[in-house]
Amino acid sequence: MKKPSIFLFALFTIHFSLFTFNSFSQGIGINTSGNAAKDAALLEVGEGTSDTKGLLIPRVNLTDVATYAPLTGTPVASLIVYSNTSPTNGNGAGYYYWDGSKWINITAPSNGPGTTGQVLTSSGSEAPTWATPAAGIDATAWHITGNTGIDSTTNFIGTSDASGSIPLRFKTRNLDRMIISSTGNVGIGTTITGQKLTIAGNPSSTFKAGYLSTDNILLSGLEGGAYFGKVGVKENQWGLANYASIWIPKDSPRDWQSIAMSSDGKIQTAGNYNGRIYVSNDYGATWTQNTPYGQLRGIAMSSDGKIQTTVPTIGGYMYGSDDYGATWTQRATSDLNWNDVAMSSDGKIQTAVVGNGGYIYGSNDFGVTWTQRTNDAARYWQSIAMSSDGKIQTAIVGSGQNLMFGSTDYGFTWTEISSGGRSWNGIAMSSDGKIQTASVYNGYIYVSTNYGATWTQRGTSKQWGNVAMSADGKIQTTYEYHGYIYCSSDYGITWTQKTTDAARYWNDVAMSSDGKIQTAVANYSDYIYVSSADSYISGGNVGIGTSSPTAVLQLKAGTNTANTAPLKFTAGANLSTTEAGAIEYDGSHLYFTATNGGTRYQLDQQGFPYGARAYMSASTQSVSASTWTTVLFDGETWDLGSEYTPSSGIYKAKTAGYYSVTSTVYLQSMNSGKRITIAIEVNGARVSDIDNYVTTSAGNDLQVSISDMVKLAVNDEVTIVVYHTDSGARTIYNNTISSFFAIQRLY
Repeated sequence: MKKPSIFLFALFTIHFSLFTFNSFSQGIGINTSGNAAKDAALLEVGEGTSDTKGLLIPRVNLTDVATYAPLTGTPVASLIVYSNTSPTNGNGAGYYYWDGSKWINITAPSNGPGTTGQVLTSSGSEAPTWATPAAGIDATAWHITGNTGIDSTTNFIGTSDASGSIPLRFKTRNLDRMIISSTGNVGIGTTITGQKLTIAGNPSSTFKAGYLSTDNILLSGLEGGAYFGKVGVKENQWGLANYASIWIPKDSPRDWQSIAMSSDGKIQTAGNYNGRIYVSNDYGATWTQNTPYGQLRGIAMSSDGKIQTTVPTIGGYMYGSDDYGATWTQRATSDLNWNDVAMSSDGKIQTAVVGNGGYIYGSNDFGVTWTQRTNDAARYWQSIAMSSDGKIQTAIVGSGQNLMFGSTDYGFTWTEISSGGRSWNGIAMSSDGKIQTASVYNGYIYVSTNYGATWTQRGTSKQWGNVAMSADGKIQTTYEYHGYIYCSSDYGITWTQKTTDAARYWNDVAMSSDGKIQTAVANYSDYIYVSSADSYISGGNVGIGTSSPTAVLQLKAGTNTANTAPLKFTAGANLSTTEAGAIEYDGSHLYFTATNGGTRYQLDQQGFPYGARAYMSASTQSVSASTWTTVLFDGETWDLGSEYTPSSGIYKAKTAGYYSVTSTVYLQSMNSGKRITIAIEVNGARVSDIDNYVTTSAGNDLQVSISDMVKLAVNDEVTIVVYHTDSGARTIYNNTISSFFAIQRLY
């Protein structure tokens, strides 16, 4: 028993001496040299220099990354094993560590460290690999620094799903700014895309922003409707003539000073010398007085009339309204000798000028706060005008200084554009600022067609007052201070006197964006005068091509020149169910229907629009005894609508209506006492018949005739049938007069 013990001890001693196990307080080192472990390590295996052996991790057969088995004992996070198998939801055989709840595969790219610019890609079931973007999955990605080598036929931003309703979204600050729906509709500022392009404004607490702009002309959604610059999109601008021709006095005699109106002319505000504001909501027909605010010198309003600003003269405060002139609020501005005010179509940009040695002031918050914009010199600013977006502005100086200044940056900076020499009195401009007209007191009218850069003298020398202009600049109106009203309909080139009843002390004039509605005010106990241009829509009548319609709808006369017909229909399918008052054209015929579900009447061949006449020609027809036989009238005299078929003897109506039917049949060799009957059939049913009897000796021929009216619907069939009681067959004569059939639509 002692010999085996000695042998085992010797074997263990020899084996263990092959390596050294050193344990010190700083860690454990396992190596062949007996060196201690590095002081930073709890366990160091090998020397770290010329080792030729490795560390063999326990090898197990994992079945699922979520299952700790086949390991036993208490699971500990960071435990490492090598799985010989590919566990479920794992990444094949390899190293795994336990993270506390599942096994995590420890993998490295299978193709080395990669190179600069490469990205890691994975198939989802194997170790990731390095790939160059040009040859890998990133080759089709859009980069934030731009792409090169794009093929527009295959590369795109968007979706490729064949079905579904997922939109393409564009965001900033993680908020939807624009979407393209799965059907191609675009929404900007909204996720509801009912149309090809839907744009939603961004309303603030009080005012609405514009939707879009073209060449800085703002398309706005205001409470009065949609406006493109100062032009209301809802307006009908065609068919106007005789602008400013008739002026009708309104309200009561007062010392009127100023007037302004909305783009459509419906909202108007006027001020008088005593500081009272009067508002009209019915195109100047009636006026309502509001609270007095000092001697009013100038009024401006937004395109929809909601935003209004008024300035008094001879010292006073500026007042603003954001409810169509119903209530007014004093603005925090010094009481100055204001002379005029102008604003953009949405009311946000406003500029006011001070006379009698003052400056220009501007507001970009709907007139709530004001900032002095000029400070080089105090001037006698007379009047101010601006484009619909507020960017282009022109101000004039009078009372001996006689200067003109322009701004192209919303009134922040000003440049002199016309030197002294003219006593400027009024100024107006088109919606885009390109057309401008300025008037001179004791001088001429001057027009610019290049944003105020150069000016051309127009008209004759008079004491010209203020100027009003349509949105496009075509219609312009001004007045002689103690005289008459003048109007131009050719962009200010020529001027025509419009009032002749009396010379008046006109003080101001305004007009709608299309020039149709114009209002002028006169001083010294005079009236507000309103003018409306003649319209092709006049008194409920509509004229197209004629300015004086005498019917609800009147068209101009046509000519014999191609494409000048007064009215032309485009061919289309007729209604499935007729409707009262409907006129239809199907490409072949024109129809009218009088009642709902009633008869559709053809209009293109009235009088005798449809019908046919047929007769027995070269051939004859045999009629058997006691047998109703359809007569085949094989020759046609005429067939207006190609409705009769000789081979069948059928007339098939193409239009509904009342028809006159006449027929005569001549049979040969009838015997005495025998009867012939002729009848009209509609769709195979007899609707009328006539008998005739032979009263002479045998062998005589017999003629029988019938005539009646029938009501036919479309596609109804009419035939003539005969019947005789003689023995044997009888023959119908082939004679155009003796045997015939005629049908005619009456109405």
